[in-house]
Amino acid sequence: MSIKLNVNGKGKVLDKKKDIKTYLEEMGIDPSTVSIKLNDKTIKTDKLESTLLNDSDNLEFIFFMGGGNLI
Repeated sequence: MSIKLNVNGKGKVLDKKKDIKTYLEEMGIDPSTVSIKLNDKTIKTDKLESTLLNDSDNLEFIFFMGGGNLI
């Protein structure tokens, strides 16, 4: 059974249900470099493995970036 998601505004299809941590690993994303919102709720890092993605979920990745100058 495939799962359809909206990830950062783009449609994605998963071959089966999986947790967020597994999805991140498959995408090559280090969980320590990203904040995650699932259906407008922030998911804490310690909950990534126990939070399953479901059909029609809205998943947002917010990446940490450095740089810039303060005046």
